[in-house]
Amino acid sequence: MLNPNEIYLDQLLSLSRTGYFEPWKVQFQLPNALAVTTYYLADAYHEEGDTYADRPVIRAGSTFQYLLDCLLPGIPRYPYVWGLEGQKIYAVGYDFSLSSDLVLELTDGARQLVWAILNVPDPQEALTFALEQPVTVSGRMLTKLMLTAEKAGLVSTLAFQLYATKPMTLLSLVYESDLSGAGTPRVVNLNEVSVQQTNGTVKIRLGEPIRVKRLTVVFAQNNAESNDYILDKTSEDFTYTSVQADEDWLAEYTENALATAQQTVYVTNEILSDAAIADWSEERKAAYLKWRAQKTAYLNSRNFT
Repeated sequence: MLNPNEIYLDQLLSLSRTGYFEPWKVQFQLPNALAVTTYYLADAYHEEGDTYADRPVIRAGSTFQYLLDCLLPGIPRYPYVWGLEGQKIYAVGYDFSLSSDLVLELTDGARQLVWAILNVPDPQEALTFALEQPVTVSGRMLTKLMLTAEKAGLVSTLAFQLYATKPMTLLSLVYESDLSGAGTPRVVNLNEVSVQQTNGTVKIRLGEPIRVKRLTVVFAQNNAESNDYILDKTSEDFTYTSVQADEDWLAEYTENALATAQQTVYVTNEILSDAAIADWSEERKAAYLKWRAQKTAYLNSRNFT
């Protein structure tokens, strides 16, 4: 049944890409129009709503996006045009639809033909598999979210606003369509989804809509900074170890380039005067002065005396 809020396109005139970092270019004719309409499709490097080559950047629907994601790794050289260039796909209906908010999607009638002609795996089989045993994941700074909808519905895109200082990694995505016990939870194959992060928002686009009642998501912040403080039993000094060393920063306080990613410097745990550290080595003194400034700022921020 046709949706009155969508424009149906008889076929695409062209689907092409000029380079790996360039967006997909689509061309078609709107109904009863003589002019050719040109759009570019959003991806990891070009956001929906932007312009490229003076043309709008729009979004591909979940099914069409799945097709594009399957085609991209197999492109042998650029410029590239897809294997159905200029061809009519669905003989007894429309090939594509364009929604009022400019989302371009394959029609149900055309998509099965496209899978077969272009040898694309069925997205539902590739996207998910039954959860036969508990899923175990590992990582630093794990966050588990469990979301239950009021009623089951189709989901093709998920967006999370995460307040984190570092990028997050999606480790697991499990969904249930029925909570009565009759259904089996299914695991989403993360190799078959598109994950984008911009300005703290993690957007997950599925290759095919899934019916969700309850969703369980696990994120990790694998590159979170970790500082270990180890007491030195032989003196009043202690060792400050930066597990994730920043060589650019450390180079400011050492005369020679650092050979490894993990360096140790020794500083005292007391706030000393400049006179008390006058006979220290330049490297030790520089490290201590930075620590003292940080320690003093920390105490002041909490009104310690």
